[in-house]
Amino acid sequence: MIFFTWLLLFTPIQKEQILEVMLSAFLPQERVSEEELVNYYHKKVIPRLNEGHETYVAYDEDKMVAYAIYQKWDADSYYLAEMAVASGYQGQGIGKKLVFSILEKEPSVKRILLVTESKNRWSQAFYKKIGFQPSSFRHPDYDPDEFIGFEYVIND
Repeated sequence: MIFFTWLLLFTPIQKEQILEVMLSAFLPQERVSEEELVNYYHKKVIPRLNEGHETYVAYDEDKMVAYAIYQKWDADSYYLAEMAVASGYQGQGIGKKLVFSILEKEPSVKRILLVTESKNRWSQAFYKKIGFQPSSFRHPDYDPDEFIGFEYVIND
């Protein structure tokens, strides 16, 4: 049975589990190497965890199988900085629950923002399927020629 929880502090084991989920989610896509993913993890993911970004995780018993990391962007928006679902758990609605989890935690949220690689058609299709629209949003850390912005707007 899958259960979800917010994490505020991370043990070394939980940090390692996040890396394992990331590798399981992205290596089968054959877009990047394991070395590139591990480097990205240390450069981007670990700092986000250490800075206390909002992190929602899914567990199957004691095994972490998915996570989403959010960053408060402005007064009414959150940026979905990271999300991954382990390969054996994809297609079960876990990713969608992770994406929209911030709306339950922070009811005042009006927009969810994200960027994804322009060449990553799979993730673009996923975000469109769950209601995101391509947008002009750009994150300053990511090359606008290589990444496309998406947003989900909550209509009251």
